[in-house]
Amino acid sequence: LVRQGKYAAAIAQLRTAREMAPEDLSVANSLAWLLATCSQDNLRDGPEAIRLAARACEATGFQDPVLLRTLAAAYAETGQWPQAVETVTRAIQQLAAPPDDPRAHELRRHLDAYRQRQPIRGASS
Repeated sequence: LVRQGKYAAAIAQLRTAREMAPEDLSVANSLAWLLATCSQDNLRDGPEAIRLAARACEATGFQDPVLLRTLAAAYAETGQWPQAVETVTRAIQQLAAPPDDPRAHELRRHLDAYRQRQPIRGASS
């Protein structure tokens, strides 16, 4: 649905999946990412994205770089720039990948955006 640009439907399906499997961190992460980065302004919900991503990060002891990336994007969506920078920096450290790794490159790009007070928009989860 996201690839088709049907963001409202994707959010609705993710909410349903979340109700059915509240402990599934990948569902929580996907929903939080979409709520934080959706290209449609009226569908973003930064506070909810923070709640979902923070719970997922807590469940993993803040050791999962993918979940940290989402939490950073949610902080950025709500204008919490220092927290976004700190969180994505932690994701970079947790990833422990070589500098030419595409995931590391993406995280560094996000770090640069947050330092310039720019949220992430329309990125895939």
